[in-house]
Amino acid sequence: MARPREKNLHVERRTASASPREILDRVLDKGIVLDASHRIGLAGIDLLHTQAVVTVVSIETHLQQAGLPPLDPAYLDRRAA
Repeated sequence: MARPREKNLHVERRTASASPREILDRVLDKGIVLDASHRIGLAGIDLLHTQAVVTVVSIETHLQQAGLPPLDPAYLDRRAA
């Protein structure tokens, strides 16, 4: 099966410590995907297989990456009222 083409992804490393707020802001701005898969087997037979994919990203970033228009601020104001 052919792998989908990946965007230009890069990893930035910083040596200075960051506050939890800075870390959360960066995760919501850039996004993060956690992918986990576990198998439990006996004698070469899979007894249990679990798989989880978790994506954490802000709605604004998701819309931008999906090529959709941004949320209308007037809509958000109406929902808050």
